[in-house]
Amino acid sequence: MADIMVEDGKQCDSCGNEIKTGSAYCPACGSDLSGNGGKASAGKSPVYDYLFIFGFLLIFAVVFFIGKDRRAVGGQPSNESMNPAANAGDFAEMSANLPDDYDKLVALGNKLMDNRHYAVAVECYRRALAIDSTDPDVVCDLGSCLHATGDFDGAINMFEKAIALDSLHAVAYFNLGIVYRAINNKSKAAYYWEKLISMYPDKDLSDSARRYIEHLDL
Repeated sequence: MADIMVEDGKQCDSCGNEIKTGSAYCPACGSDLSGNGGKASAGKSPVYDYLFIFGFLLIFAVVFFIGKDRRAVGGQPSNESMNPAANAGDFAEMSANLPDDYDKLVALGNKLMDNRHYAVAVECYRRALAIDSTDPDVVCDLGSCLHATGDFDGAINMFEKAIALDSLHAVAYFNLGIVYRAINNKSKAAYYWEKLISMYPDKDLSDSARRYIEHLDL
């Protein structure tokens, strides 16, 4: 999936078209956005994988809403209740129910990231990469989730690893620019966006990079 961290909506990796969070396919080019490439786990049907992920998300939702009620004070939710993974007990319960299959971990991580449950998505991607660390898209997705949780150093490390695996990984270069801008390192943000533009001058993602560079105020 290789999540692109844009502020005005997610973009399709294939055509750069803006898509809505949770979309299964790009409305412009029809590319599969599920993160599984349309493939089922070995020996299992797509329906089996779908039901497994649905079951986990159902457990996740139950724990989240129970936890939300428990942490509410005077009818007002606490800051922790805004993040279902913020409570250590909830996180431990979710982690204990994660699958041990690479494809399911990646697919579940993608779904959790799409629904902004970044902390548990991070755990999914980390466990998947412990099984197979060779897919730059999964490494990049882990970086996106780390960025979302505020771990900028971890995000930078993952995007650099994605580039080490694939020196032409456009999304990793783009996302490095996003993170460096977030920590106010404008020169490095510009460097990675310009690198992207030089490699893919006609890519829609490069158009977004050009717009961001224009507003860097170097």
